[in-house]
Amino acid sequence: MCLKTNFRGYHGTDKSHFDSLDKDKEFSSQTLPCDLGNGLYFFIDRVNKTGEAIENAKKYLSRWKPKYKNKIIVEMELDLEQDKVLDLDDQVNQDIFNLFIDENEEDIYNELNHLIENNTKNRGNIDGLVLEIMIRAYDIDVKAIMKETYTQFDMSKQRKRSNIPNGKELCLREYSAIKKKSICKELW
Repeated sequence: MCLKTNFRGYHGTDKSHFDSLDKDKEFSSQTLPCDLGNGLYFFIDRVNKTGEAIENAKKYLSRWKPKYKNKIIVEMELDLEQDKVLDLDDQVNQDIFNLFIDENEEDIYNELNHLIENNTKNRGNIDGLVLEIMIRAYDIDVKAIMKETYTQFDMSKQRKRSNIPNGKELCLREYSAIKKKSICKELW
């Protein structure tokens, strides 16, 4: 029997994208994936941090999507099998991830060198690429990946990156896990 886990995630976007959010997407194999791999990204609340996720989605929109005209925060309810969620805050999973890099470094960097330059590649974080290669190599059936992360929300600050998280993200790979979506905040 598979245990189900429910998540409530918040995604900042433009209102024109609302209808297509729960539709499967094709991701280019020519560009570096974002930090948790390919999928739809959400902020989720950390333990004892109720309300943090919606605030992070709002700050993300302000910082990273300034050109959006009709900014919204979308709340989505996700229903996932517990054993299909890769938790990268788990020490065992981190050890496996790091071992995979050590054993496959040449292949990883060969693949990286063939990717098109983009903002993700310029940031230098290849975790998303490693995850995609690892999932492919081990044929892992993962529907979502989650991790506490640091997102730079204020461009006036000098701190660009940090190992100390200011939120938690979930990257959804299986869009059928979306059980409900609604606009919870309009920001224009």
